Amino acid sequence: MQAMREKIENWLVEEGQFNRYVEHPNANWVLLANHPKNQPTTVSVINPKVSPDRVLVEVSVNIADDVQQLFAKLSQPQRERILRELSLELNRFPISFGMIHPQGILRQLVLQQEIFSDGLSKHALFTAIQNVYKAFLQSQWLLQRELGGQHKSGNDFGIGFRPSES
Repeated sequence: MQAMREKIENWLVEEGQFNRYVEHPNANWVLLANHPKNQPTTVSVINPKVSPDRVLVEVSVNIADDVQQLFAKLSQPQRERILRELSLELNRFPISFGMIHPQGILRQLVLQQEIFSDGLSKHALFTAIQNVYKAFLQSQWLLQRELGGQHKSGNDFGIGFRPSES
């Protein structure tokens, strides 16, 4: 486990994407990376305690309150249509995803790709980082199109995404 962490951390440093190490109760270790370099999007590389033979590359996004309010203004069929379209769009990527959306109001989006230790390479790691990042962008663009730019967050993500730190 320690050797895997050191290898991944070295690759992230080499590419100028390493941010920092954080602790999490469900992980042996978590490395945070900025992708693309010097950008505010945080990608987590996680070695889960329940599956130490793999790493999860993850972008976890908490949806801003003002964006949730835009969802709340929509009818239930409109909310369901947007969530279904988002699911269909995300299924185009080689990732796993989860959404928390009580009453059809999107609150959190988690995008992951796993790499088993026997397939871990620098190429596999950065392909997974790129895959979850592209899925993140696609979800952002879809929500911008569906909800418009009427949000108040005004951050770099345009739609009020707040990447969480796993």
